[in-house]
Amino acid sequence: MFFSIPFCRDITEEDGSNYTVYEIHLNGAVHSTVRYSQLHKLNETIQKRFNTTNLGLFPPKKLFSLSQHEKDERKALLEIYLQTIGQQPEIAKSNLFIDFLVHSQKEFNKLSDSDTVKLTVYQVDGKTISIDITGSDYTPEILQYAAASIGIDSKHHPFFALFLVKQEGHEKHIIRKLQDMECPYLALKSLDDTHSIEIRKSYWDPKFDTILMQHHVSLHMLFIECIRNLEDRWIKPKSETMKGLKQLKTAGLKEQFVKVVRSESLYGYMKLCTGTVKLPKS
Repeated sequence: MFFSIPFCRDITEEDGSNYTVYEIHLNGAVHSTVRYSQLHKLNETIQKRFNTTNLGLFPPKKLFSLSQHEKDERKALLEIYLQTIGQQPEIAKSNLFIDFLVHSQKEFNKLSDSDTVKLTVYQVDGKTISIDITGSDYTPEILQYAAASIGIDSKHHPFFALFLVKQEGHEKHIIRKLQDMECPYLALKSLDDTHSIEIRKSYWDPKFDTILMQHHVSLHMLFIECIRNLEDRWIKPKSETMKGLKQLKTAGLKEQFVKVVRSESLYGYMKLCTGTVKLPKS
């Protein structure tokens, strides 16, 4: 996971008090805004629970109001601090850090644990799964609900994940995989209606296909994903191979269909949306 803090802004409360919030982006998308005091408290807790010799400098408290230059400097140091945490799995995957991110995202979007909302998760073939979720449900729970509702064997759930996708013309492009510390409903809420959430396989080693092909629902998930990848031209077989695949599809021979597609050179690749890279200033 990659964190950035591209912006900070001052907030004035009704009583006239002022404070600064920092806008956290997770893998390029807005996640939440937090105050310095929240990050300072998080850092203190991390210091007590983990070996933090590699975390670097956390910006210290200041007694007086910060100038704009000092705010920008603090923002840069906080960004480096979060990026360093993201590179340390013991901390990044801990309940402490995940709970912090989940809470900040819900607070940013004014969603409480008791709120109930409806979320639509798409299968690769366009079929939908409608799930009633609460503010306390985030990616792992929703993935489990979605996978169970379509009959995926519980042993196979770890082989799947939820992805944020964008419809562009007749194609859907993958934006990114949703992280454990995200609420998919809130991740989707901040985007326009060309975006949706999709359940699909989540591994790079094709040998895991043989495990999934042992169960009819998991095999079907591979089958429809192969069809979609062919339609979107992620995989480009020769004309003779395509003719054979059409025959296998018509006959409903899913396992044989998947095995043929797996033999193609581009099988297992993932086509992502065009990205923008900001180079550091010289």
